[in-house]
Amino acid sequence: MRYMRLPLDGKKDWPLPVFYNHFFGFGNCFDETLLRREAEFYAKAGCEYFIVDGGWFRKGFRDGIGNWEEPDRAKFPRGFRPFSDYVHSLGMKFGLWFEPEYAMADSDWVLEHPDFYMNAGSFRDEVTNRPHCDRLLRLDRAEVREFLIEFLLRKIHEWRIEWIRWDFNNSPGAFWDANDPDGETGKIQNAYCAGLYEVLDRLEKAAPEVHIETCAGGGGRMDAGSLRRAHSLWMSDQAANHDNVRGMQKGLNRFVPGFANS
Repeated sequence: MRYMRLPLDGKKDWPLPVFYNHFFGFGNCFDETLLRREAEFYAKAGCEYFIVDGGWFRKGFRDGIGNWEEPDRAKFPRGFRPFSDYVHSLGMKFGLWFEPEYAMADSDWVLEHPDFYMNAGSFRDEVTNRPHCDRLLRLDRAEVREFLIEFLLRKIHEWRIEWIRWDFNNSPGAFWDANDPDGETGKIQNAYCAGLYEVLDRLEKAAPEVHIETCAGGGGRMDAGSLRRAHSLWMSDQAANHDNVRGMQKGLNRFVPGFANS
């Protein structure tokens, strides 16, 4: 627990701030008009952060993963900054969901930077049993890490982001295995994870005002290295099943402070 918590002590308010997240109420079916009404209500209720979850980008969640540069203009006609400014005017801070490590094969980022991504080759998606239609960002490469850090810091400034919900909705094993050099199993995985930790370390140093919440497919990524670099974690997407939540909270509290579990 000391390994995971000590780097964050003194850098964030404890316990976990109160935040709003739209996804489990509206999914992809939202726009700025609806979220402004939500923001007004939750500001009065004492919310501290207002987080726009997945689906804010063109083609929505999950088909639009990788279209990161601008929000969907059908949902945010003037872009994000006016909405972020409105959230701040209500006394809350603005947060945004990203899944920066993955992108769909036909997304803007993959089409513009195909060499920045791994293909899973002949491996098939574990859920659909079809060939992978997404790609994994090559965090094992320094130039890709620089690209991602520059993008995140630019958007943090441009959109006044103070909370990032960092998601990861896939199993990376097939991508790592397909790209390992012959006879060097695990080489890509090791370099990838080290690269991810470097990105998170540098992001926290460059933008200490931003709260990082690890999410990962509804709570799937809880390795000690990621937890050390996150200010809180989204424990599970099973939020509607209170018994499940209580059970997972009880188990998780054995090694993670309860107030850090979103």
